[in-house]
Amino acid sequence: MSLVRSVLLFGVVVTVAGGMQMECQTAMCPDDKPVRNPITGECEAEGGDDSAVPGGRSFPPGPGTGGLRTEPDTDTSMADDTDPEAVDLQVFGLNGRWLASDNGRISCILHTGSGMTSTLIEDRECAYQDVNGTDVTSFTTSDLEGMVVGDMITGTTRACRYGQSDPSLNGLFDFPMMLTISADGKTLSGSWDFDGEVREFSLMRQTVGTCRTEEQQTGDAFSRVRSPDTQSTNVRHGDGAR
Repeated sequence: MSLVRSVLLFGVVVTVAGGMQMECQTAMCPDDKPVRNPITGECEAEGGDDSAVPGGRSFPPGPGTGGLRTEPDTDTSMADDTDPEAVDLQVFGLNGRWLASDNGRISCILHTGSGMTSTLIEDRECAYQDVNGTDVTSFTTSDLEGMVVGDMITGTTRACRYGQSDPSLNGLFDFPMMLTISADGKTLSGSWDFDGEVREFSLMRQTVGTCRTEEQQTGDAFSRVRSPDTQSTNVRHGDGAR
């Protein structure tokens, strides 16, 4: 008497008899989660998942996304899936959500042509004392801005300078930065220059596809920023943070 067994493997029911494969059929997803994630085999809601990646709704991975989830309305039909672990940078560029290693913030990168901008999904604050000795808190969603040439990004990152003996140097300023794009398109690693002190940081890709915050949609990244044209020469009296 042969043994008949059915198992669920990545959303597919495989029926075997006596060790031999007999039949394969796709397991149905429930009505409330009708879309099957091709990577995990799990069923998801048709409108995407708000909790899978911080920052809003995302959808299951597709061809050329390196196994990463996609932004709404992302077309993956033209992507190269030769390397399933890599993002097709020719199709998607750097567009997507990214997680910063140094501050844990999520940003949306918008990559068009050779230009890129990174806008925080939530505004960050900068607390400092102004020239009158008043405690001030400024806010910004601006994160990075740069030019992409090959696998290199050069530009600026916005950071908060505080605690300076010259209070006119406190506040939000832009500082030079340089990043290298990893071969798989999933990591940006490099450093920024805080008044001559090189500080390393990196960003890890969370999604693939056009990710736009409200500020990017309107073309006006939210910020109240002081003039970035003067660097502090007395960093020992203060500090700064991206």
